Amino acid sequence: MEAENTVIDKCNSLRFTRKKQSNTNNNIILSNENFFLNPSIEIKLHNPKIIEINSKYIVFKYDPQDEVMLKEFSNNIIERFKNSVVLDEDTVMNPLCTQYIRCTLPIPWSPYKKTHYRYTFDFYDKNQRIAINSDNIKNLNNYELKKIIIEVKNIWKSFNKYGFNCVLKEIHSN
Repeated sequence: MEAENTVIDKCNSLRFTRKKQSNTNNNIILSNENFFLNPSIEIKLHNPKIIEINSKYIVFKYDPQDEVMLKEFSNNIIERFKNSVVLDEDTVMNPLCTQYIRCTLPIPWSPYKKTHYRYTFDFYDKNQRIAINSDNIKNLNNYELKKIIIEVKNIWKSFNKYGFNCVLKEIHSN
């Protein structure tokens, strides 16, 4: 997201594909839904700090220089979403405007319960790609980050609240 026009242009071209969530244990359709962005949108953040890491997500505190761009970006997506999808008096949370972004770690789907994950995002330390898995994910706390790239894939709905699903694509350290 480089320039202001890019934000507005990308948001104006967005389409939302609605998909109900089902409970895989009982084949029950839940009231929860996902609205997939087409196309999904990538965001670059500079100099983020890792606040929390676990095996399924990372929380970043973004640099204040990215705040204006993120606020405009998220407000445009939310406005486009409200104009495209019929909503009740539900709350659309704006998670990109809180100084923190929670990013899901991309884990290849498997029907088996796993305790060890091999992630599909790229981590670069001095332009060298390093494999990250659930055994060494906490080591990311030791790095000073230069840039991250996240992808906004969908807007989720759960119990009449909405939020963004951000997935980590790349991390670049200094």
